[in-house]
Amino acid sequence: MKRAVVALVSLLLVAAGVGWLSIPSIERHLVAQLRGQLERAGATRIDRLEIGLLARRVEIDGLNLVAGAGNGTEVALTRARVSGLEWPIRELLAGRTPFRGWRPGDPFIAANVEIENLQVADPIIATGVRVRRLVAEGVNLARFEPARGGTDWMESAAGPVDIARALRALALARLEITTLLLSQTGVGETLSVDRFTVAGWRQGRVADFAVDAFVARAGGNAAEVVRVERVSLREGEMTLMLDYLDPVGASEQSPPLRWLASTFEGFSGTALSDNGLALTRVSTKGSRDGDARYRWNSRVEGAGFRPVAGTFIGDAAAESFRGLGISELAVDVDCGAMEDRVAGKFDLERCGVDIRGLATIGLSFGLEGLDASFWEAYDWGDYGLLLTSKGAVNRITLSLRDQSLLDRALRLAAGGMGMPAQLARATIAQQVRRFQPSGVLITQEMTAIADTVARFVERGGELVFEAKPDPPFAFERWDYLLSPGPDLVSALGLSVRHAR
Repeated sequence: MKRAVVALVSLLLVAAGVGWLSIPSIERHLVAQLRGQLERAGATRIDRLEIGLLARRVEIDGLNLVAGAGNGTEVALTRARVSGLEWPIRELLAGRTPFRGWRPGDPFIAANVEIENLQVADPIIATGVRVRRLVAEGVNLARFEPARGGTDWMESAAGPVDIARALRALALARLEITTLLLSQTGVGETLSVDRFTVAGWRQGRVADFAVDAFVARAGGNAAEVVRVERVSLREGEMTLMLDYLDPVGASEQSPPLRWLASTFEGFSGTALSDNGLALTRVSTKGSRDGDARYRWNSRVEGAGFRPVAGTFIGDAAAESFRGLGISELAVDVDCGAMEDRVAGKFDLERCGVDIRGLATIGLSFGLEGLDASFWEAYDWGDYGLLLTSKGAVNRITLSLRDQSLLDRALRLAAGGMGMPAQLARATIAQQVRRFQPSGVLITQEMTAIADTVARFVERGGELVFEAKPDPPFAFERWDYLLSPGPDLVSALGLSVRHAR
């Protein structure tokens, strides 16, 4: 018995020793295999290529590669390091090993990926990408079915479908790119980012996404056309976007494309300054109640417009501004809404537009009977689909609280009418009371609406329009508003109230 145990231990030690001694040979074989794969893909320079089998790492220094028989995409980098490599056990059980080389659709698992000074250029379409440093942690790409075959990863270059399928199969703890530059050399346009970060990506859902110092330049000009100092997005749903890129792999019920919280701040650049525009911050915060109900609040802060002389819009606006006695507009917006996809409802609970020192405009409305056509229009901005929806409007409230806009507008009108402001006010109020829209029945309700609007002209304050159609006004009847019938007031359930 003792002799058998000793023999078994000796055999294991010999096997381990042989295995240990054979590791350098296996590593050399893998290096030769990877080098050959890179050279077939178009590599013209590889300064150093090293594979550590026990350390589960691959390192490449000084790589230059030109695909497409020397006239295709050019790739260069100074250093790439992949560590913590793994191969799924289910792949081994299926008879697939990593020693055959990596192919499109194969799994890829690594604890850490680092790339320095990456440059990619496509001379055919005159575009280029530069990355000073890329670090990815916790990379886990499951096997997926590529849209195009081929064993060479450069021959099977990823199109939108393959990108979507790879992102559906990807789980990623963190990705950080430092100093990213995208360029179109033919026209001199560039997009640059100081830092780009993604955290917690899992098959189309992402925990955090951030961009620092996004800058767009055009025409080889060093001036910044657009600059956004900071973009921060949290808890996003990107599955619907992947479904758009790859409809074949789409799920039957993908969640809407949205972020639970988003902030864009620090806007500048000649696109704004040359047109007299200003914007400080745009933000949205939301809360979910399952996948169906969602409540959100959006704010626009520090929006403004100051006419710039020498431009058509600027000169026209400057003349109007002088008539109103103002030099610029400053606007803040605050809106809140609730959407319920199971019940088929959307409520804009409030939307306030504060035109500083002039007026505050308020809007709210409710929609019901909303179907797939409406939500597709809502998610993708294809509002032509609204006319095919069976949804309807059940209420609308529009308010105007005057601060100084009414007096300024009446003074401007008085100048054009050649009469004192008070006389112009009385004249306009009288014209409102006498107003008779063509083809609309002049009922007691219509007369009351005109009288209420006239009182607002005379006294200022707040004017509130309300529409409560019964039954709710269907989207498919919107052509009625282009040529309203005599029952306009009753069809829309219109009413107006005035408050000081």
